Amino acid sequence: MSSGLDEAGRGTVSKMEQFPADGNADVYLNWECETLGACAERHYEMVGPFGLGRFNVPVMSSSYINPLALARMVDLRYANHSGEPMDDTLIQTLEQEMIPSLCGGDGIAPCVYQDPIAHRQLELYRLGYE
Repeated sequence: MSSGLDEAGRGTVSKMEQFPADGNADVYLNWECETLGACAERHYEMVGPFGLGRFNVPVMSSSYINPLALARMVDLRYANHSGEPMDDTLIQTLEQEMIPSLCGGDGIAPCVYQDPIAHRQLELYRLGYE
């Protein structure tokens, strides 16, 4: 699903209504799947009955979205702060970079919606893997 978000998370949000509800997470990541399982990329699939086939999972789950969020944070860490030690200060910086305050009418609301797959903001892309 095209989120309509730019690399910083600005734009009109088009989302499927799934858990968690607004306000229950620090960041919401677009995982590029439409309803009924028509994923834009084959990245989250399950094995069919008796191992005879596969299908796209049309429901977001923590087993996919949490690693996606972590992968985005790893990308931020090594793209922008590779020489810095991992400490509390760096973790706070990474959180600010992952959820920048650029959204809202006045530009100070946090951009909690992100689309790292569409913008290739993952470590595998930064390292040149396709």
